[in-house]
Amino acid sequence: MTGRLWAALVISLLVLGCAGKDAKKPVTFADPKLEAEARSALGNPDGPLTAARLASVKQLLAVRKGIVNLAGIESMKGLRRLDLSQNQVSDLAPLAGLANLSDLNLAFNQISDLKPLTDLYNVVNLDLQGNKIVDIAPLVRLRDLGGLVPTSHVLLHNNPLGKKAKDVDIPFLKSEYVNVNY
Repeated sequence: MTGRLWAALVISLLVLGCAGKDAKKPVTFADPKLEAEARSALGNPDGPLTAARLASVKQLLAVRKGIVNLAGIESMKGLRRLDLSQNQVSDLAPLAGLANLSDLNLAFNQISDLKPLTDLYNVVNLDLQGNKIVDIAPLVRLRDLGGLVPTSHVLLHNNPLGKKAKDVDIPFLKSEYVNVNY
């Protein structure tokens, strides 16, 4: 069984697992602005947000909403496209389990640590422009693990990239046919 097929099977089982006892459990968002965007993506449901309901959301576009904290977004397991550009996000840890993401825009936030992105194998478009990123080694690790497939796009403009990022990591990613612009 190929790595991608295996990953898809595991993801499916995890999403289906939401249909169990935790599916009806209310999900709390730390940031009321993110919660408002999640409710909007669901058609403004009233009452508690459940993991099962949130897992059904495929796309969340929350540009320039003043979002700071992503806690709660980890329940949105079905997300394929996520645009959180032009917010104030710094901690990406809640994104770590969103394995279905293929299009991720985090441009113009306050991000410096990319480690939580290491397991997002399906990302093919990653916009990280205008952040505080010095080290992109987690992106190299992601490529080593089978993510950032050839023809993936990574935008890193307007980041204080370190020497290793520029001299070693970016050339490596480009040698693997990942389109990196910085």
